[in-house]
Amino acid sequence: AGLISRDPLTLSAAATLQQAAQAMSERRVSSVLVMQGNQLEGIVTDRDLRSRALALGLPLHTPIAQVMTRNPKHIELDASLFDAILQMTQQGIHHLPVLEGNRLAGIITSSDLMLARRDDPVYLVQHLSRQQDTGAMRAIIDTLPSLLVEVIKGGMRAHQISRVLTAISDTVTCRLIELAIEHLGPAPAPFCWLGFGSQARGEQLIGADQDNGLLIDDRAGELDLAWFEKLAHFVCDGLNECGYPYCNGKVMATTAEWRQRLQGWKATVDGWTRTPTPDAVMRVSIFFDLRAVYGDPGLCQRLQQHMLMRTQKNTIFQAALAANVLDQTPPLGIFRRFVVERNGEHRDEFDIKKRGVMPMVDLIRIHSLAHGVDAVNSRERLQQLMQKKVFTIVDGRNLQDAFDTIQQLRVENQSRQLAAGLQASNYLNPKDLPELERKHLKDAFTIVHDSQEALRNHYRQGL
Repeated sequence: AGLISRDPLTLSAAATLQQAAQAMSERRVSSVLVMQGNQLEGIVTDRDLRSRALALGLPLHTPIAQVMTRNPKHIELDASLFDAILQMTQQGIHHLPVLEGNRLAGIITSSDLMLARRDDPVYLVQHLSRQQDTGAMRAIIDTLPSLLVEVIKGGMRAHQISRVLTAISDTVTCRLIELAIEHLGPAPAPFCWLGFGSQARGEQLIGADQDNGLLIDDRAGELDLAWFEKLAHFVCDGLNECGYPYCNGKVMATTAEWRQRLQGWKATVDGWTRTPTPDAVMRVSIFFDLRAVYGDPGLCQRLQQHMLMRTQKNTIFQAALAANVLDQTPPLGIFRRFVVERNGEHRDEFDIKKRGVMPMVDLIRIHSLAHGVDAVNSRERLQQLMQKKVFTIVDGRNLQDAFDTIQQLRVENQSRQLAAGLQASNYLNPKDLPELERKHLKDAFTIVHDSQEALRNHYRQGL
């Protein structure tokens, strides 16, 4: 909020080029927002004046409506700065109007973003988008552990932190694709780089590995596919060098199965959902959380629509997915005692991601697929499920509170580990928690358990 210019320069569409240039000069700003009453109609930047007016020799009395960008990209006031900077970086724009509903609330410019402190995540995202090699990007990524410790101390919540870390990995991915295109030449066909799993959901934390794929337009010929294979290796190798390790399960665009044309992807989805073998169910759990990170988002939307069409009425597939999910239960035994490892490296601990976060993510995903919910982020999925009356408001909010509690304790545990000079891990010793936090965690696990039982009963015939 501190980086938004709250009093942007505005003019009507009838104002002339000369009036716009004079006003911008007097205010020392690089853009003017064009208004029709209280409605944002367009934007004119100093670059527009040079390329669309001066270069064409337009008279000074020409209305700015003739050179403005109509219906400019904008962002809502309650969006995060990370959303703003990602939109500006990915779309190559330097001015982003901020709206509150339909009312103009201000503007963010690339110059404003440079005012962010060097230890501010906004600065990191902006800085990453300008690097020329993986070494420079890795140096920035290596500061993330200390940043995590500081933002936790500053009161940032887990869902905000995960959005920050996801924004950073998105930016690294986009920058690597830009560098690849500089190296390989332009893409021979439209494409979309896909993020899967926690990156797709906007729920990444420290230590995330790669889960990505490549969706290629059907117009790409066989010879074109070689270019996309080179792109995949360039980007995945670069991500590994930047601190995002290769996926052990090879869920990466470098693997042919995860790099296909749209028709190929649709056929793959059809096979997974028609014959839900254990291997297919495992792949589905990864793939069905997907998001466009770079390229043509329309390709991703078409694939998502196909996926929902194949899953929404497919109760046999849903039951197979549910059976796989219900294998992993929260670490809570009788008398509400935590179930921990009895021996080995993690004695007296449990994996809070595997036993707490993922059962919730999986549970929410199944309900979303069954009811045609197109959101990917777990909190947004819950909101849509409540709107569709799949969950009551009370049950939905209980699930959201449980998810937030588990994620918050997970990220705080990682922060303690990093502050002690240890590697961030998902293993947590419940005895390290204050009594009140232990109670909250038990309450959260109980909600997960009860929701799993409800899911089990719903699909009992299929299970």
